[in-house]
Amino acid sequence: MNHQNTTPYAALVLRISLGILFLAHFGLKFFVFTPSGTAGFFSSLGLPSGLAYLTMALEFFGGIALILGL
Repeated sequence: MNHQNTTPYAALVLRISLGILFLAHFGLKFFVFTPSGTAGFFSSLGLPSGLAYLTMALEFFGGIALILGL
């Protein structure tokens, strides 16, 4: 059942919660494991280490964009 008057609020709650999760994953990689440690982990998996920095940037800016509703 879809209630037209509450649908925007549900989308807002989902967007904000997903944005917070993106920022939490970024924070874990940045503050706990450090960017160089994250890059080392990515390279230990056989991935390019530069992909770690791209992943961190996408998590940060994507989380901000979701929270702002862009």
